[in-house]
Amino acid sequence: MARRRSPSEQRFEAASAAYLRHGEGWTHQKIANELSCSVSTVRRLLKEAERHHLVTIEVRLNADRFESTEARLAHRLKDYGFRRDGVRIAPTFPSSDAKAFTRARLHSVCAVAARFIEESCQQNSTIVVDAGTTLRECARHLTPGRLSGITLCPFYVDPISDDSSSFEVMLTMALRFPERVRVLKPPSLVYRSEFLDRETERIRAAACRADLIILGVSSVHGSAPHAHLVLRYLGIDPEKFFRQNADVVAFCGNLPLRSDGSVKRIRILDRRIPQLIDVDTLKHLSHQSARIVVVAAGNEKKEAVSVAIRSGIPNCIVLDAELANLLLADF
Repeated sequence: MARRRSPSEQRFEAASAAYLRHGEGWTHQKIANELSCSVSTVRRLLKEAERHHLVTIEVRLNADRFESTEARLAHRLKDYGFRRDGVRIAPTFPSSDAKAFTRARLHSVCAVAARFIEESCQQNSTIVVDAGTTLRECARHLTPGRLSGITLCPFYVDPISDDSSSFEVMLTMALRFPERVRVLKPPSLVYRSEFLDRETERIRAAACRADLIILGVSSVHGSAPHAHLVLRYLGIDPEKFFRQNADVVAFCGNLPLRSDGSVKRIRILDRRIPQLIDVDTLKHLSHQSARIVVVAAGNEKKEAVSVAIRSGIPNCIVLDAELANLLLADF
């Protein structure tokens, strides 16, 4: 006949089982083997330890770990003028096919950016649009008929004519919002007259009252396809341009940015492709009610996005999860 265990021995076993379970993370079966008892006895001992307050379990949550990546990045970027709800992160899914992954990542970012655009605009809103393949894809992801009474303006006075120009992005957006949409395109710089100058100023005034400004970013390192495309369209040799402007590391819109985020004024760009909104007005709008959002996808955009954030121009950003984690390491 087995000896009846004293209350002190029972409490010791209960405390031992609780320590092994909660302190060491052992499974019920492993504890049962250690104490030479059944799993059901281990469960009884754990309940007994809890009932008699033999073990105090204190759980300390690491807030930084459990807080969402969006909230953490928004908190770190608030010193750069970012809105509390100004960070949107698109999920990415691993794939062994690099091209398929790149397409899926762009699709995910553009879908999130399209929803952000729709949430940020109301009826009779004015949207200023930059150029680039990413923004063109964003326009294609907009919900047809979701907005009405929208006024669209390009970021440039004379946008270039290619399949990802500001004008093409505006036309794509206009097709998604067919009801009462105004597309304002300034006249070409080639044809100047007093009337056309007044028309440009009218459109500039509308752009300076924008509710939403959508910008792309491009690094000068690597392929930098759109930055090189714009320069070639303007008749500028990209390699010569970047040799002469070695301190320029990225573009936000058509604004050349140094590594500290400052905007470099380059005469040939100001003359051939001036923006409708000057830098001071952009920063003023950023600190007022307008949303100035940068849309970026891909780790290769890290430097350009970091510099754009330091420039103080954008106050919102839409990006993929991998790029967001890289930025968390920088800011």
